[in-house]
Amino acid sequence: MDIDYNLVSGYTEDAPRFMNWLHASGNQPDDLSELESLIEVESELFLGEYADAADYAEETTTNSYSEELDDLPHWLTNHINWKAVWDRELRFDHTELQKSNGFTLIWASI
Repeated sequence: MDIDYNLVSGYTEDAPRFMNWLHASGNQPDDLSELESLIEVESELFLGEYADAADYAEETTTNSYSEELDDLPHWLTNHINWKAVWDRELRFDHTELQKSNGFTLIWASI
């Protein structure tokens, strides 16, 4: 099925984000019912827009392990390489798209 922006905008308020996800993830609907289903999936998988993937890595780790990080000395936590955390651990379970405005969109992978 050819994806037309105007068609997608009739099904979702964030057609640009959905179209970006289709491009980044390689998903393509076969018919109109699958388009509706993919729009719902994309909405559930979308994790946010970040300055870069390292910011996502820091935020998600801090939210998930705040007590553990608080127990570490600040001189140590201040030197965590969040880009390396993304590159070596998190990127495999996510879809990332860098936008032309410099920000990065992140989705959980299917």
